[in-house]
Amino acid sequence: MTDDLIHAVRDLPKVAHYLHVPAQHGSDAVLARMNAFGRIAVCGLIAGYNDDPIPVTEFRSVLTNRLKIQGFIVSEHPDAWPPALAELAQRIGDGTLRYRETIARGLDAAPAAFIGLLRGENLGKQLVALD
Repeated sequence: MTDDLIHAVRDLPKVAHYLHVPAQHGSDAVLARMNAFGRIAVCGLIAGYNDDPIPVTEFRSVLTNRLKIQGFIVSEHPDAWPPALAELAQRIGDGTLRYRETIARGLDAAPAAFIGLLRGENLGKQLVALD
């Protein structure tokens, strides 16, 4: 996955801001494309929930581009939720924000869906539909 992502982004413009949610190990592709003085918000580490290491081989970019990396816990900002939810609803409604989701069908599929979520096998939100 990482090699494919690195090839896909290598000719794209540089990145100034990156919201790091590593369901899979794709951080190196973005780190290699960061602008000088870029900022990275780390708001999830699902790829490491099974105590798996999250390897970063492009860490040199943090130094050479003088990047700022900061953890972000969404529950520490409840005052921002109402306006954020209103804006997200507006953007989903007008089509300027699109979302992806992985849907497992039936309660019997829930355990495998949960394990897949922890392994980063889902795309977007992992849901279980109780048809």
